[in-house]
Amino acid sequence: MPGIREYIKEEIFKKRLTQSSVLVVYDSDNRYRELCKELADESIAVVDASDRGIESREEAMQVFGKLVSLQEGSPKELLIYIPKKPPRTEDEMIGDPFSAYWTS
Repeated sequence: MPGIREYIKEEIFKKRLTQSSVLVVYDSDNRYRELCKELADESIAVVDASDRGIESREEAMQVFGKLVSLQEGSPKELLIYIPKKPPRTEDEMIGDPFSAYWTS
């Protein structure tokens, strides 16, 4: 029987990626950082916004461009890991550099 980590990885994160191709994970407690990084492979690109701020947004834009172009060898799904609380107010959503990748 799989543990909670495998359940979250397979039944939550991977299923959501399959459904929408892009998943933004906000995690102010840094509980899921390693789990998200474990998902990285040739079909799932993982952008970790922990250390590089705006550079991570640029990386996400580049990966997303490859994703939508359907280039051979490009990832089919994009997971963006953000180590902070998700925006709650409209102003916070407008100011979030990753808001283009998620819907409420």
